[in-house]
Amino acid sequence: MAKAEWTVMVLMGANNVENEVDLTRYAGEDLAEMRAVGSRNGVLNIVVQIDEKENGGPRKFLLMKDPKKEEQYTTLLADGEGSSGDPDVLEGFLKWAQAAYPAERYMLVIWGHAWRFAFLRDEGDALDYTKMSDVLRDVSQEIDIVAFDSCNVSWIEAAYQFRDVASYLVATQYIDPLPGWPYHEILDRIVNPGTIAPKVGAVAVRNVMEPEDLARAIVSQFVRHYGKPKERHELASRIDETATVTMTALNLERMEEIGDAIAQLAITVALAVNADSTELSTVTRGFEQSQVQTHECAVDLVTLCWHLMTYSGQADVRAAAAALGDLLLRPADPFIIAHAKTDLTVAMLNGVSIFAPNLPKPGFDPESLRPLYEALDLSKDTLWDELVYALTESAV
Repeated sequence: MAKAEWTVMVLMGANNVENEVDLTRYAGEDLAEMRAVGSRNGVLNIVVQIDEKENGGPRKFLLMKDPKKEEQYTTLLADGEGSSGDPDVLEGFLKWAQAAYPAERYMLVIWGHAWRFAFLRDEGDALDYTKMSDVLRDVSQEIDIVAFDSCNVSWIEAAYQFRDVASYLVATQYIDPLPGWPYHEILDRIVNPGTIAPKVGAVAVRNVMEPEDLARAIVSQFVRHYGKPKERHELASRIDETATVTMTALNLERMEEIGDAIAQLAITVALAVNADSTELSTVTRGFEQSQVQTHECAVDLVTLCWHLMTYSGQADVRAAAAALGDLLLRPADPFIIAHAKTDLTVAMLNGVSIFAPNLPKPGFDPESLRPLYEALDLSKDTLWDELVYALTESAV
């Protein structure tokens, strides 16, 4: 089979555990949006694997404008195996998709509920960051974009975990409304990217969407979609008029130097708070005033750097915070290549969060997440985990 320009691979987890919102309806609506564009020979392959309670279990297929032309592949295994939370299922899906529908460029979209640095929880399975990165390292074809149609996934921890398995990460730092991405609008940008003006007498050349351009397009299309006034919205019945959203695209090639800067900030802050109780109060207040959402165990990393740079009484802390903040925002060769938001509710969000368990939700036990967090590459390569858990203990 000739290579397409893009293969978009969507792993959909709609077989949810109890007490989570049932995503079956939204899965059907998103599949309809994908079919509205449809796979195009030589241009776009839209490949989906979906795990849902109905329809006999996990299925995978190439989405076409006409569903009657789609060939489905049942992936049922014994004893209920094959859930979207199983890393073996992700690996099998990716290898099958890349072999059956090769392309010059690949995007993987993880679709479904996020759960504490993991996704697609199903009867005990959960696809966490470590499992995902291990799978992506074993896949022969590089993934250009790893993207998440899930809530609160634009973490620096995710970017660091996927730094050597993908070029870009696209995710929201805030809530992802249940209707999720406007797939018809995003995928249409791949199919209709425009043309390059030809020289006199030459034939117009198709302008292929490159990975960075697609990452930027997802950010703009998502936020424009939810920013439309309700009365003009083509999907008005599905969208809350006051929907507040953000979306971010990150350049993962920048992660090594940013990881080094986080390591330096963690060491500097740890030494400062151990030596000075006033500095401990200043740092704690900086975390509190940088929360992504009230009672969420996450802070906006740029905002935190600003607070520390502005209010710390320690010159070393101010310098380390300024150095990290400048790296995050540097306009030349940017890390945050695109970030957009709909309204003032999320005005202080700049695109990427970092873990702060001293700001938990009511009833949340930070220690329950510690083994999962300490398994992440960022925890192994920096002292951030030790710093934030020490701050948690100091707040008790």
